[in-house]
Amino acid sequence: MNDPSGGAPFQAESLKEGNRYVKSLYQCAADGTPSKGMLEDLQRPARPLTSDEEVRARLYERYLHAGGRVLRELLPKLLPRSDRSVFTHGDIAPWNVMVDDQNKITDILGWKFCRLVP
Repeated sequence: MNDPSGGAPFQAESLKEGNRYVKSLYQCAADGTPSKGMLEDLQRPARPLTSDEEVRARLYERYLHAGGRVLRELLPKLLPRSDRSVFTHGDIAPWNVMVDDQNKITDILGWKFCRLVP
């Protein structure tokens, strides 16, 4: 990737590196499911999430439901705490991130799973 002329091999390698970088940003839930479903309630009707404690409890519940046992005691201590709500995309993946020729992110697509999380 050291070809300053910008030839096709250089551009192809740049795209490969950009793709590797974006893939490294992928996040999933504690139970290994895609992030778009990490806060999906296991109960019906779905319970609202109105506090940080409720979000943490939901993540822990999903982890145990999916057979998670290794972190059973440690996970509640590992989950971050927050007293603020944050806006999250919910589906960051390579196909939702547009980059330019210099591998700079130019656009984020796929906002149907976005939400405000306590």
